[in-house]
Amino acid sequence: MSAPPVDDSPLDDVWAALAHVEHDPALAGFRAELLDGVIFLSPPPVPDHERIIGDLATEVVLHDSKRELRFWAGGSGLLTESGSGVRPDLIVTDKDAFSGARGEYNPVAGEPIHLVVEVTSPSTRDQDYHRKRQIYAEAGIPYYLIIDRQQRVCLLHRLPDDGSRAYGEPVARVPFGQALSLPEPLSFEVDTAQFG
Repeated sequence: MSAPPVDDSPLDDVWAALAHVEHDPALAGFRAELLDGVIFLSPPPVPDHERIIGDLATEVVLHDSKRELRFWAGGSGLLTESGSGVRPDLIVTDKDAFSGARGEYNPVAGEPIHLVVEVTSPSTRDQDYHRKRQIYAEAGIPYYLIIDRQQRVCLLHRLPDDGSRAYGEPVARVPFGQALSLPEPLSFEVDTAQFG
């Protein structure tokens, strides 16, 4: 479901329109994102989607013995240099990331973001595989994990060492039930059997 920016109204600024949509009581539970100047609405996630995010966040906490990492689940917005406002399902950063942040969408540039995660839903799967993959790469986020509930597979993408801002083929493609090795500074294996 998408809604174009509002024209000829007090909400002619797309960011004002996005804020209006996000705080509209009639849309409570929906997630609004701004991709290429268009507001996209995602329906509230199903329990299976939320369980996977919770399981992965728990893994991060359990394996972060030095307490150097922080995870942000669902509600934290990222503002990219391309002007997109996205809300990944999970973000893993250094513990001091966004320490001065005050807005609903905080700039990615210069922040120590290690990994963003999207868990697919039928309504957002195409965006997760295509436009969001491009947005996260262009923002310089080193790793992007897609947990595909429909295909029951995890795909880990990595930015190349040459400094280019495009993810190539996944560096790991792991079916649910096998261990997924996450890179430094996470440096642990995820038991993907819990995802499905």
